[in-house]
Amino acid sequence: MRVSNLLPVALSPMAMGLVVPRGIAHVTPEQVDQLIAKRVDFPENPRLKVGDGECFEVQNIPEGEKSTACKPKKALEEDGTCKVHATENQCESYCEQSLSWSYGREVPFDNGSCNKGTCVLEERMTAAVGLWRAFGLQIGHGAFTLGASVTYTEDKSIVSGVVRHKPENLKDDCGYWAFIPYMVTSCGITAKGEYKQNAFTGRSCSNVEQKEECYTRVLETSTGLAAGTVAFVTTDCSDINKRLGFCKQDPVYLKEGVSMKDYVHADWVDAHWDRDLNKDILGTAKYLCEKGQWPDGPQPGPTEEEEPVVEEVAVLEEEPVVEEEPVVEEVAVLEEAAVALEAGVALGEAVAGEAPVAEEVPAL
Repeated sequence: MRVSNLLPVALSPMAMGLVVPRGIAHVTPEQVDQLIAKRVDFPENPRLKVGDGECFEVQNIPEGEKSTACKPKKALEEDGTCKVHATENQCESYCEQSLSWSYGREVPFDNGSCNKGTCVLEERMTAAVGLWRAFGLQIGHGAFTLGASVTYTEDKSIVSGVVRHKPENLKDDCGYWAFIPYMVTSCGITAKGEYKQNAFTGRSCSNVEQKEECYTRVLETSTGLAAGTVAFVTTDCSDINKRLGFCKQDPVYLKEGVSMKDYVHADWVDAHWDRDLNKDILGTAKYLCEKGQWPDGPQPGPTEEEEPVVEEVAVLEEEPVVEEEPVVEEVAVLEEAAVALEAGVALGEAVAGEAPVAEEVPAL
């Protein structure tokens, strides 16, 4: 549904970038205020319900910070170990110590690409988000779930019902819409022992190994949907696989591990003083990014005329040296010829003058 057609729709929560539960036709102003204040893409904040309280809320915990607000299902022993029982998961156990959250890898919306001009992420467009990640713990899924605030699942969550408009300053750019999930990480102690059972001693655990391990998966809302945010990713109009510079991207998209292209985050780091994200962005990086030249910089101009100029100078410098002596010799030869010629002329004149005298014959 395009929100530009009807004014009432344009003022609806969906047009404001909010998602409301399916089946609800009207939302009160109070509910809208609550949704806007929470600044997330779902009707309720991503949270984990442990016991009677809501102990883990993304908007109240800084990204990457470990939270111990949730009471563990299985507490550590006084000596810091996680106790195992032969009667429970065959000598496997998990004692959670902390929870933290981060942004996960982008998931493009189906048919969510955009050319230049206005572009709307429509309510009907979907993104299939896998809730699970590689497990890799020394214990099984069942033992982990008994002690963790999150559960292992191989389900997918279909994200839809999100409405977004391309930012005004990006109207001349191409790109696509992407869902960026929130990831929750549970860290604690896993314990695994050798399970034994016989008719005389019953069941027992031996050689128990304790490990500090973590498991990360997509965070769900209390309604079971994948929690996260939406970003418009800008790309080269002639190549959708080429991302534009940091000044054209959503800040969340620049975070490590979010983009499918690792160079997006690397170029963002390079744009800072000393490659430190806690320091200011380089002025040169800003300038080049706005001109579409970051991180490669401006392309060098043609250099074809440079070499001929150098060669001409070299020739001009050599010419006087090569031609000096021949010129001097030529002058000397010419001078000698002139002297000889003058001498010859003088001699000729003298001879010519004396000839009549020599030819005189005495009178008889």
